[in-house]
Amino acid sequence: ETEVRQRYRNFSDWDSFSELTPTNLKALLQRLSYVKTQKTMVSWGHYNHDMAACAAPIFKQSNGKMVAVISVSCPITTYDERTF
Repeated sequence: ETEVRQRYRNFSDWDSFSELTPTNLKALLQRLSYVKTQKTMVSWGHYNHDMAACAAPIFKQSNGKMVAVISVSCPITTYDERTF
């Protein structure tokens, strides 16, 4: 949280791309807090109406700490929602 606060302390370009896009630092921190509790995340046309995306955390085996996230996106017409 400290790193996010530092990186976004002077950020002011909070353009909303969808109802899920944070519009201020507090909203961003709330979303990050929620995401940290999830094993995977899927966006079916939320970030961009014609894109499907998913993300999964990568954990360091020695201490269980999340060190990265793999994110994959593709045109929404590539899959149907059930397959994706």
